[in-house]
Amino acid sequence: MRYVGIITVLVITTLLLFYSLGDNALSHWDEAWYADVSRTMLRTGNYFTPVWNGHPFFDKPPLFYWVTAFSMKLFGVGEWSIRAVSAVAGVGTVLITYLLAQRLFSNRSMSLISAMVLASTIAFLFRSRTGNLDTFLTFWLTLGMYAIYTKRRLVLVIAIIAAFLTKWFIAFLFPILFILRSRSHVKSVGIALLFAIAWIAIYTKAYGQPFLDEFWFNQYGKVAPGAFSFDYILYLKSGLKLWFIFLIPAIYLARKLPISIYIFLIIFGLSFSANKSDWFLMPLYPLIAIVIGFMMRRWIIVVVAIAVFHITYYGSLYIPANTAADDAAVAKVAKARTLPGDKLYVTNYLIPTIAYYSQRQTYAVYGNRRDPNSPWILPQEDWQRIKENPRVFVITNFGELEQLKKDLAPHEVEMLYQSGDKLLVGKRG
Repeated sequence: MRYVGIITVLVITTLLLFYSLGDNALSHWDEAWYADVSRTMLRTGNYFTPVWNGHPFFDKPPLFYWVTAFSMKLFGVGEWSIRAVSAVAGVGTVLITYLLAQRLFSNRSMSLISAMVLASTIAFLFRSRTGNLDTFLTFWLTLGMYAIYTKRRLVLVIAIIAAFLTKWFIAFLFPILFILRSRSHVKSVGIALLFAIAWIAIYTKAYGQPFLDEFWFNQYGKVAPGAFSFDYILYLKSGLKLWFIFLIPAIYLARKLPISIYIFLIIFGLSFSANKSDWFLMPLYPLIAIVIGFMMRRWIIVVVAIAVFHITYYGSLYIPANTAADDAAVAKVAKARTLPGDKLYVTNYLIPTIAYYSQRQTYAVYGNRRDPNSPWILPQEDWQRIKENPRVFVITNFGELEQLKKDLAPHEVEMLYQSGDKLLVGKRG
């Protein structure tokens, strides 16, 4: 009976994360990107080189792609199997948060409250229902924190390496903060660091400057220093909802715990970064849940009430909207109407979902700038070259259709399919 509480929380979390998980189309950018890379690995058997849209794709290391490809192989290629990786990681993170809180406090009520807070945090639920890698990363970072407190050196090495193979050097954030405070676990972190250096050396030898350019952009370009901003406070307010009320007093009351210091330092540091992205906060949500659990240890009825309110009232916020449904519908028709060697052209930059569902090489033709690091982006002047091809297929919308007609002139544009505002057209004559 002593584990009834956490089992109940895990069952509810599982239901929340897996309910209608595969109903919506994959969204643009990361979700469709990573799904396409994973499917390509599964199809080609090349698990060393991430490839998207016919080009090497070094945006992230390959572990998330490997696990997603395995899920596809196990359950079939589809939206459910793609998102299941994040959903499983979400359930696992709730469990590790419970175990970490139990290790810190030796109090089952506080541990259960921490798990409940995390399982009802809207931002955490939302990201755990997508095919993005943020929850997967958070799982490994939280496991690493648990390994630090339980002195499980092998688990710590595995967790750091797995986090590194998910999103590069952010894997070392929590361990290094802990080392700076207590000088422990240096050997485990050192082993993981040697692995990371070796991995980068292997990829650099294999792919040279293109890999290094993308690698350093991901390490520095996305968190480059900028002016101080309160954006991350607003993101926390939006992601935590009612739990945000307790955040500052919880950090203060738990100020002697290292995790409270980590929360403050990371939020403060992110507030000076030029790139403001709410998913950068994902690894903090388990720690925030723990300090709130510490504060609310005598108020379990209030915690249950807030958790139930979050899950019921904010249901539409943690179930992602089907924003790419029309893109997916048009792309599926494009796949049926084209040959495998045909290319698709899109009149704006929203191409990942189209590339995934069409399974055709896809190019975004817009603006006046050619990006050598993104060969799938072409300037509008390239229409002069593109329209000379005998078979031209374009996905556009009503707002961009008139300009497309001018770009393809003197050839006429033939309407092939429409879904909502999205249009599949071809060159006639």
